[in-house]
Amino acid sequence: MQRSILELLRVLHIPAWRINSRVLLLPGKGGRLRPVRMGGVKGMADILALLPPGGRLVAIECKRTGNHPTKDQSLFLEAVAHAGGLSLVAHSAQDVVQALAREGWRG
Repeated sequence: MQRSILELLRVLHIPAWRINSRVLLLPGKGGRLRPVRMGGVKGMADILALLPPGGRLVAIECKRTGNHPTKDQSLFLEAVAHAGGLSLVAHSAQDVVQALAREGWRG
C-alpha cells in the first residue's frame, strides 16, 4: 500500500518520502545493549510529503484495514495537524485522494 500511495503522489507531482524508522539495540557503556532510534522520532508517519505550491507538510500513517495507529503515531499526526499540516491514516491510496479533495487541493 505504501508503494501505491508513493506512486499516486509522484503522479500528482507531490514530493514525498518513505520514512524508515527503526530501533536497534547497540552496545553502550560497559557493553550493555541500549536502544538507538534510526531515521526519525518515535511515532513518525510512514510517508511525509510537501503539498505544492506552498510546501504544506503532509503526514500519512499507512495501516492495513482494521489496524489503528499507536498512541505515539496518533500524537505525531496530531502535532502535524496542530502546526497546520495535513495528517491522515490511510488504508489505501484512495484515502489519500479523498483527504486531498477534502482539503481543496487541485494539483
